[in-house]
Amino acid sequence: MYISLLDYLEEIKKKFYVIILMIVLFLVISVGYKFYKNNNYELSFSKNLQSLSTLTLSKYNFKSSPQLAVEWISYEANKRYNEENKLKNLLMKCKKDSAFLNCKVSGKIKSDADLNEIKNKMYLAISDALENYRIYIVKIIDEIIISKQDLLNFVLSAEDTNLEIQARYKSAVSEIVFTKNLFVDLMNKISLAEDDIIISKTDTKINYILIILSGLISGLFLIFLQMTGRKN
Repeated sequence: MYISLLDYLEEIKKKFYVIILMIVLFLVISVGYKFYKNNNYELSFSKNLQSLSTLTLSKYNFKSSPQLAVEWISYEANKRYNEENKLKNLLMKCKKDSAFLNCKVSGKIKSDADLNEIKNKMYLAISDALENYRIYIVKIIDEIIISKQDLLNFVLSAEDTNLEIQARYKSAVSEIVFTKNLFVDLMNKISLAEDDIIISKTDTKINYILIILSGLISGLFLIFLQMTGRKN
């Protein structure tokens, strides 16, 4: 099968409208995509919880790691936000990235009011999760303190204990109290402000020259296919 260049050029002249239609189609699709992507936002929050690795009471079968903290806080934050969120297409996703707590909401947000509402709900959900984690760990440590304090009181009241044993139990209570105070101090430093939630708008750029060229090439190719179909 042979198609001469002159025949091809003649066919292009006859069916130039095909090229115009393809260019218009490509432009319409591109503009539609840009319109769809307009008002697409991403709200993100990231916090390093590595400092919690300093908290350990391994001799009392208790250890708090950044990874466990991130998993616990992520679950609680996701649960609260997604339960109270009315915009079901804009769910929050918190995930563990080593010792980092990363939370994100992304999608099409139509108004500033919705944007501010989502930011506020993110802030409240993450803050509440951090506070609940603090309360949960402090409660566990307090139970250990009460247990060790009861033992210390028993040792102090016993008649057959020496000073070395008393000092050992006092040291154990002091160690646990110190760990509790350290944990509370670390959690206070981790607490977030609403401005920690970063808002970024998706910027969709369209290369119209490339789109027109793509439409032109597609139109020329379509005309060529029509010619080969007729030859066959």
